Amino acid sequence: KTFLMRLKKIAEEHNVAVVYTNQVSAKPDAMSFGPAFNAVGGHVLFHASTFRIQMKRGRAGMKVAALETSPCLPPSTAEVQVTSGGILDA
Repeated sequence: KTFLMRLKKIAEEHNVAVVYTNQVSAKPDAMSFGPAFNAVGGHVLFHASTFRIQMKRGRAGMKVAALETSPCLPPSTAEVQVTSGGILDA
């Protein structure tokens, strides 16, 4: 938690974005209630982020980026392609 608070402070002081990932694992015993995955980083990473984007498999090598949480934008999705040169809009 302290590390994440330091990252956030550095980002605000230097006006830069900090990107971190949170691995998820499947919950095979999950019923149809709630998400079918578990965030390995737990609630600390989940609540430390300002924007939460979940990447899902799309069609033909594409990914679906789903904006789940944002202080200023509504939830939405976009199809993107992840390449060695960066993320391309589909």
